[in-house]
Amino acid sequence: MFTPQHRYHIWHSLLIPIKISPIYSFLYLLCAFGMALIPALQALAIARFIDAVIALNPQPGFNSSLIISIILLVLLIVASMLLNPLGKLSSVRLQMHMRRRIRVAYVDKISRLEYVHIESSESWKLIHRLTKAKQNSMIYMEERFFDMFTDVVALLQIIISITGVIIVISMQVWWIGLVMLMLSIPLMFVSYKLGSASYKYEQDHVEFDRLSYPLGEALLYRNFLFERYLFGFANKINEKWRQNYAAIRTGLLRNELKNTLIMKFGGIFSTIMAVILILLLVGYTIHGEVSVGIFLSLVTVLFSLSQTLSWDLSYYLFAIAKYREFFKDLTAFCHLSEV
Repeated sequence: MFTPQHRYHIWHSLLIPIKISPIYSFLYLLCAFGMALIPALQALAIARFIDAVIALNPQPGFNSSLIISIILLVLLIVASMLLNPLGKLSSVRLQMHMRRRIRVAYVDKISRLEYVHIESSESWKLIHRLTKAKQNSMIYMEERFFDMFTDVVALLQIIISITGVIIVISMQVWWIGLVMLMLSIPLMFVSYKLGSASYKYEQDHVEFDRLSYPLGEALLYRNFLFERYLFGFANKINEKWRQNYAAIRTGLLRNELKNTLIMKFGGIFSTIMAVILILLLVGYTIHGEVSVGIFLSLVTVLFSLSQTLSWDLSYYLFAIAKYREFFKDLTAFCHLSEV
């Protein structure tokens, strides 16, 4: 898998799991995309139900439109209850298959590296970036690939969900859906740029983090107690560790603060956008161009969508941009010379 002939790109986050376990990968994709379609379909079903209740004839009798609306709502609720646990089951099985294939291939690649890379700080910085979690702990390569797979699928799920809502709005007033689409593009662009900048920050500070780990071991573990007492190097190493910690802490704080402020601004912007779209729909509802059922269902969906646009979409675009930089490192790792 990790051979010099490979050149990795972001779409490999989907292709590799599908190649390893096609059945569970497609089952996970089916569940995720099914869940993505439910909000738009549910909005239409709720709108049909409300309109049927408003138009309900006070005379006793069988109302087929109302019964059909109730059946559709029940089917959508049942579908969401089934798809969610089925998706979790397929993800667990997929992770088991990926563990058997990716971990072995990664360890095998490291074992074949030439000795010059064992002594190279650049090679170790590269390996450290590939398997370092945000919490300063090391993770396995298959966990990294599984996280990338689920994040890419989640991003596609959000895009499908947003597209479904835009289609529903455009079916009522076409230009409002177009405005919503145009306003969403800047949020996507900013989130993607933030992800790229964040990964480049991690590249710049990975050396401090890599050097801090053995220094911490020398200061904490009792295996080095005799050497600390004999040579008295504790104060010197402690000062070096504090310098590395200060460099990482200040840089991480600035990076997280900038990202949080921009994402919070995106949340405010998306909420204002939802309010403006609802106010526009009020006028069309008063004039009878949009039914009351559609209006009430879209109000709930738009406010829910504003949360998705501000945090969920921003988070996953942020992650995708980091994964794009990650695959550049993975390609460089695959091209390291072997014995």
